[in-house]
Amino acid sequence: MEISKINIKPSPLKLYTATNNFVDSITVTSGISMDGFTGEAYGPSSASHYNFQSIQESQYYHATFGTDNLTGLIRVDVKSTAKDVDLYLYRDGADGTTPDGVYKNTELVMQSDSQGSSESIFYPFPVAGTYRAYVYTWAVDAPDDTIDMDIMVLKKNPGVVSPGAPHLQAGEVRTVGLSAYILTPPGEYKKQFLFLTLGPGSVPHALQLFIPIEFAPPGDANMNGIVDGLDAFSLAQHWLSQGDIPLAVDYDRDGKINSKDVLAFIKSAK
Repeated sequence: MEISKINIKPSPLKLYTATNNFVDSITVTSGISMDGFTGEAYGPSSASHYNFQSIQESQYYHATFGTDNLTGLIRVDVKSTAKDVDLYLYRDGADGTTPDGVYKNTELVMQSDSQGSSESIFYPFPVAGTYRAYVYTWAVDAPDDTIDMDIMVLKKNPGVVSPGAPHLQAGEVRTVGLSAYILTPPGEYKKQFLFLTLGPGSVPHALQLFIPIEFAPPGDANMNGIVDGLDAFSLAQHWLSQGDIPLAVDYDRDGKINSKDVLAFIKSAK
């Protein structure tokens, strides 16, 4: 068995589009060669968002959703203003019984139970069926505490990924092309997510990448779908920063906000 480091760029791994026609790429560099190098894409699509208000301690909050045979990934992200919550994912009938809409402990398929207010589940290639995500509140201090839960069900989308030649040489910097149409109404901007698998023909899903795609008009620093005066304040907060820079205002894609980006922002905001 050969083991090698694989380098993926950009880093951090996130992409950007200003239109429904998403076209971008990543680069892959492997320390070992791969025969039959191939790729599959699931998505892009946006998350289903659930918000629970005035939550109480020692209670369950849930959302139910379905998958089919084309689903490549379930991802569930939870953030709460409460001190400690846990996340559990169940599939109806996961224990071999007939699905009945009642979710038992024996039907638990994955959980995230670290101590804190944020939890995530990354569940690739799930069995088709009906799932329920439960959030359990361990520690709630304030009567106005809330839970925000995002659920992504990413389905196979043929033609999105162009992996290039079938033989990937060791040390080769391979550009993997990505293109897709984002299914949202014109003028409606929602963050998108893509699940990408790459690998040799013998293990086609060896490399699994979860890629956020910022979908926003150029200059939309606060990612609310419009370019206005508030974006100038957001832009200033990122001045010379090398942190989590919104790609909608990093015009030259150098990972920081500088004078070049400010000039480009002024032009786009006119």
